[in-house]
Amino acid sequence: LGLAERVLPGRATGLDTSPSAIAHAQRLATGLERVNTTFRTGNPGELPFADRSFDLVHAHALLEDLTRPGEAMAEMDRVLRPGGIAALC
Repeated sequence: LGLAERVLPGRATGLDTSPSAIAHAQRLATGLERVNTTFRTGNPGELPFADRSFDLVHAHALLEDLTRPGEAMAEMDRVLRPGGIAALC
């Protein structure tokens, strides 16, 4: 939600494998009036987004928890537009 605030008037999309985490994020976004956010459940190794659909992909404390981090990184590359930024923490 902090990133969503910083990219206004752009849009931010959050992804998590947990439906309860997504529901919680949606409640927080509504309470903070973050109208530029959407949230989806999904797998980081099979992102549910079209090719070249994002200017920025941000992953925090994700790769170390994955069995196949290379698949997630390939997916991040797939959904990034040319010249896009992958910010991995």
